[in-house]
Amino acid sequence: MRAALRLPHFSTLARLLSRSVPSIASSGRFFTSSASPLAPIPPSKGMVPLIEYADASEGVKAVYEDIVRKRNLAGPDRINNFWKAIANDEVLLRRTWTSLQEVMGPGELPPLFKEMIYVAVSAVNNCEYCLESHAAAAKKQGMTREMFMELLSVVSMASETNRLAVSLKVPVDEVFEKVAFPEKRDKSNL
Repeated sequence: MRAALRLPHFSTLARLLSRSVPSIASSGRFFTSSASPLAPIPPSKGMVPLIEYADASEGVKAVYEDIVRKRNLAGPDRINNFWKAIANDEVLLRRTWTSLQEVMGPGELPPLFKEMIYVAVSAVNNCEYCLESHAAAAKKQGMTREMFMELLSVVSMASETNRLAVSLKVPVDEVFEKVAFPEKRDKSNL
């Protein structure tokens, strides 16, 4: 008889997560006290130049101004590096900004849930920039340290069980196919 599955101790979980989420899980940058400032972390060299407002085309400036207005930023100098990087392609900048507003705007999911989903996907994709950006946004929406650690625990467990299911090519149980979306067509009719 097999022993019951035991979840790892918190310190073990934190160590495991630090491998996939180094910027937050191991650096301590997320929930820090303003009384103990951290040493600045040098920025990495990007693949493209960051387009500053002063150097931007009129079309890019218009998107920057919309970002400033809708995010209540102090000015265009407060535009995030992500937007400055994708501003190398004005069409990409405009399309991404428009899509982001639609997806992250009002809907069935509360803003905190959307940010936490972004954090989870960013952790799985190992995108430090997105992880830091959306963890900060989720914190502003009310995510606590405990919520953050629980979220990373779920991400870690989902990643593990997903890899197992994929590796073993586990067929989807019929009961699952009909529960989530009952209107799903019978595969035999395709």
